[in-house]
Amino acid sequence: MKIALMIGKKSPTLIESVSLKIIAKCTEWLSTPYESENGLMTLGELGALNADWAIHVLPLIMDRLQRSEAWNERRLATFAIGQIGKTHPELIRDATPILARYLGDSAWWLHTLKDNSQKTFKAAGLNISISINDGVDPEVWLRDAALGVLGDIGAEHPDMVKDFVSMIVLCGSGNFSAYDFFC
Repeated sequence: MKIALMIGKKSPTLIESVSLKIIAKCTEWLSTPYESENGLMTLGELGALNADWAIHVLPLIMDRLQRSEAWNERRLATFAIGQIGKTHPELIRDATPILARYLGDSAWWLHTLKDNSQKTFKAAGLNISISINDGVDPEVWLRDAALGVLGDIGAEHPDMVKDFVSMIVLCGSGNFSAYDFFC
């Protein structure tokens, strides 16, 4: 996969014949907890190479951005949208309000993700609970990803983030209340 993407970065037409196979493999990866992150990043890279491929992969990425039960999948979906947005900004126009929403109040998504970060397994008749966050604050990491991607988009295409500039500035400075924007 990585080799095909490296070739595609030099000449996307050379991997035209395998692009649908790459998308299919990434779709398969999205259904497994340990490979979904690779799938998202690969979809972002592939979508950045060709607008037609981006149109195919964006629904998969957008679904993870809005509905994934894993905070890191949402964060990586944010980065994948940013990759596509650098080369095909017109295709991610619908994603910018969702990214901006991550800068505001986290009540709509954080509770579910924190609940899902605790997993209970049964081993030798014992219930064992582990945290899969490794001490990471999902709210901070996801908000930072959204802030960075919106900043990158705004640097190249200010019209796409013009409605969110004040929120981006306040969030970037750390001096904001989520309720100022969404409540």
